[in-house]
Amino acid sequence: MWKFNRRNDGANIALLPVPHKLQKYAKYNSNQSSYGRSFTSPVIVKDYGAIRSLEFSPTAASTLAVATSTRVQLYDTFKAEATRSIGRFKAPVLDARFRRDGKMLVASDESGRVQLFETDHLDLMRTLRGHQQPVHAVRFVPQTSQVLSASDDQTVRIWDIPSETEVAQFTDHTDYVRSAAIYANNPNLVVTGSYDHQIKQFDLRANRCVFTIDHGAPIEDILVFPSASLLAVAGGPHVKIYDTLSHGGLLCDISNYQKTVTSLTFDATGTKLLSGSLDSQVKVFDLAAYEAIHTFSYPAPVLAVALASDESRLVAGMTDGTLSFHRSARATGRDKNGGDPEAAKLRNAQVNMDWAALNSDRNKALESLRDREAGSDVDPDDLVIDPSLAFSKPTAINDVDDDTVNRKGKGRRKRHSRGLVRLNRHLRQFEFMEALIQLGSDRKLKDNAVASCLVDLHNRGILTDLVRIVPEPQLIKLVTRIGPLTTEPHYLEAVVPFLEGVLVDRCSLVAKSTALDDSLLLIRKQVQAIVKEQRRMDRLKAKIEMLAACNAAAADR
Repeated sequence: MWKFNRRNDGANIALLPVPHKLQKYAKYNSNQSSYGRSFTSPVIVKDYGAIRSLEFSPTAASTLAVATSTRVQLYDTFKAEATRSIGRFKAPVLDARFRRDGKMLVASDESGRVQLFETDHLDLMRTLRGHQQPVHAVRFVPQTSQVLSASDDQTVRIWDIPSETEVAQFTDHTDYVRSAAIYANNPNLVVTGSYDHQIKQFDLRANRCVFTIDHGAPIEDILVFPSASLLAVAGGPHVKIYDTLSHGGLLCDISNYQKTVTSLTFDATGTKLLSGSLDSQVKVFDLAAYEAIHTFSYPAPVLAVALASDESRLVAGMTDGTLSFHRSARATGRDKNGGDPEAAKLRNAQVNMDWAALNSDRNKALESLRDREAGSDVDPDDLVIDPSLAFSKPTAINDVDDDTVNRKGKGRRKRHSRGLVRLNRHLRQFEFMEALIQLGSDRKLKDNAVASCLVDLHNRGILTDLVRIVPEPQLIKLVTRIGPLTTEPHYLEAVVPFLEGVLVDRCSLVAKSTALDDSLLLIRKQVQAIVKEQRRMDRLKAKIEMLAACNAAAADR
């Protein structure tokens, strides 16, 4: 055994010989430490609960599946916001994974159920029942119509998707099974990790365990190297590399941690390994030398880490529900469809992620406001939009209409600006209750400013707490003000969490307050009208598709 003290953080890495020629990697370059520095400062988003798993869609690098609380959120990582949500779970979701074609998603929860959804409309396709305890790992078996699941009931099961039946079950583990991986080049080989410290490789053709490795600690995550000859295993404060060709020979023991390593992922080339841990860090290792080349630090313990296939985004999920989105500076000039820098710039502008452009627009808006407000008692320097508020929805500065600049409309616009100044001041000074109450009392605030503030409070994780303690008169005003926004689809992300909080946490008040009950009944009628209209449009769409199909058939004849 040889031990080396690495120059970055002084951690010991033990290298052991193996009886065959090892996989070759590109020559190590000390300048690779720039890999970590190429990522920009993170954008922080607060979600519902602890982030249990993260996975990018194989076919769309901008789509990220996030398992949190009792739902799976689909994030647009260029906007760093949830665009769609799957909430058909009765227990916290533990894992969510895409199929290779990106058209299906499988998710598991603490109830033991495994559910499959198609990703276009998020319709529930199959429900697999059989596990008696939480299922922490699910995977699609490549080149087949099967799904693998690993559960706390100490079993690993293989399911047939069309028939929703179990086709194989392995009971070799003696404790919780928390991780699983499938060989990309041979879907008949499955490797699993358990809290019994054992790594087991199963052959689905023979339905038996091929070999077992003792890791020495409860196992949290497993990765199969692209070469299919090595395994990366996270368990305890270690990441160990095992050689599968020698039935589990230990190649490397990386011990750069003080606490448990929870998540592993490769970069696009398979030459770097990223690991998240309860140390509140994500470390990047160069696999040519098994050396740490960069460390990202976070405000809370990291449970999951994911890197986009084009390396344009790095995302870390934490125990307190925080998501950290890093953008790669190296990817800003690379278009996802062909490497056209101009197309990449256009895409970045379209999703409002070009921060320099955003700052330029803000400065121009402020200069324009200074010119327009000359002689007024409103200080344009106060018109500073809270960054998280501006990020969640279009900035409130842009809500000022150009057609109200003339003298005739100046007074109306000035009163609107005062409301924004007061709202932003509340947010900057952490006066969140005052900001929420202002949404119901200030009728001059525009709808998108109200929605932006709600999203900001929700992302901070305090909206539910505020709804729980807001006084009854102000709550009635809020419901009356926010209710009409349910008719606008682009405001639903802001409105739904607020109304859920009202119905769940203030249900006793709803039963007592006639005014609040009337407001909610009005919202119910609005929602029913929207659903009715949507069904009518669906019927119309079906008729159009039928006519198109008939015309196509007639043309073929």
